[in-house]
Amino acid sequence: MIASNAHKHYSSANTRFLNSAIARFFKEQLPSVAGPELRKILAAKLIELFHTFAPENTRLKPGQVLWLAVDKDTRADSSRVRYLPVVLTLVHQDEVELLANGIKRPPALLPNAIARMCDEAHKQGALLSMRDLALLFKRHDSHICVARQQYEKVKNRMLPTPSILQDMGSGVTHKGLILRKLLIEKKDMAVVRNETHHTQQAIDRYLKDYHRVEMLLNDNKDILYIAQITQMSINLILQYKTLYEEIKQTN
Repeated sequence: MIASNAHKHYSSANTRFLNSAIARFFKEQLPSVAGPELRKILAAKLIELFHTFAPENTRLKPGQVLWLAVDKDTRADSSRVRYLPVVLTLVHQDEVELLANGIKRPPALLPNAIARMCDEAHKQGALLSMRDLALLFKRHDSHICVARQQYEKVKNRMLPTPSILQDMGSGVTHKGLILRKLLIEKKDMAVVRNETHHTQQAIDRYLKDYHRVEMLLNDNKDILYIAQITQMSINLILQYKTLYEEIKQTN
């Protein structure tokens, strides 16, 4: 079989990973002991034993980077901001396989890579901003935002970022998305909390604010009047108005 251009271009990147290095060691040092398939099996078993008997959260694997991210319990604009070192998987071996087999092209991998790194940082107690990701991927912030929103739309889940959890940056629309899940999609509250990484108190606050806007819209008040009365931004009220109209159409 003639190798595709994608396979020629990307398949050699597999040699950067630990299992390939171990298999290469067996091939070079013990060529008569094991064939190609057995070398792969032995490499996988050795890595499994290594992780079992020598767990170390701060050890970097090939494809990973160490980054200082904002502690999720502080804010980047706080005078007492705290940072945490987090290990992020910039390149996953599965991505190399997708590229080598011509299944995906590099730009198509960006949304899932952003999601993976946001989730990894959150599990380690920190939050990645769009600027963090833009620096890591050498892209403009707006490019990262578009890719993130693409992932969130397709997967119907919001990623744990400062804009979502701390009302910072470009993610104001998360309030409308949370309410849409509850009021239009009729999802269970526990499911919404899990999908959006929000507390019950935060969601209750969004519901209360929406119902204030809903009451004024029912009274035919205009947007500027509602903004003055509620002290909410016009952008947020417009989101709630769109939701309000969708709910009326579904009833």
